[in-house]
Amino acid sequence: MTTVQRQPLAFGMTRWGPLPGTTDLFLSWGPGDGIYLHKGEDGAQKRVRHESAAGTYDTAKAAQRAVDAFVAAGEEAS
Repeated sequence: MTTVQRQPLAFGMTRWGPLPGTTDLFLSWGPGDGIYLHKGEDGAQKRVRHESAAGTYDTAKAAQRAVDAFVAAGEEAS
C-alpha cells in the first residue's frame, strides 16, 4: 500500500498528495467535512463520492483512514 504525504494546513485542515501516479492531484479535508479532490494548489475541488471515502470526518485520524482506503482502492483498480 502506498502512503501519500500528509501536509497539515491552517485551521485543522489537511492536504494529501500528490496522489500516486500524478504530479498535481491532491486530496484535502477540514474538520467535520468530507474528502475533496483537487488539481494543483488552487484547483477547483470535487467531493470524493467513492464508497471508501464518501463520508464526513470529524478527526484527522478518521480522515487519514478514508484517504488511505481511497488510495488503496485506486491501486486495486489499476
